Amino acid sequence: KGKKVGLIVSGGNIDSRLLSTLILRGLVRDGRITRLTFEIDDTPGQLSDISRIIGQAGANVIEVIHQRMMQTVSLKRAELEVVIEARDKQHVEEIIQTLRTAGFTVHADNDV
Repeated sequence: KGKKVGLIVSGGNIDSRLLSTLILRGLVRDGRITRLTFEIDDTPGQLSDISRIIGQAGANVIEVIHQRMMQTVSLKRAELEVVIEARDKQHVEEIIQTLRTAGFTVHADNDV
């Protein structure tokens, strides 16, 4: 008890799925991976506009879920979830502000 312990990670004892999960959770915890949730008009170009803003800001889109069938969403509206990778938490805040300035209602959730 009270002593430091080290672990040698090599090709023989590494669980690549566990390592991948560990890295992704670290990125979420650091604020580099964030889920953005939108309620958008169900019209052509909405997803494109959001993707363009995120890309021009220098972030990467990792995952997109576009849902228009749920009863919680009004007719002619859609719920959009976009998981992005950014430089840091401040970068995410800048992206959110840019999206809001463009007229989108967006909520961030770091519990991806």
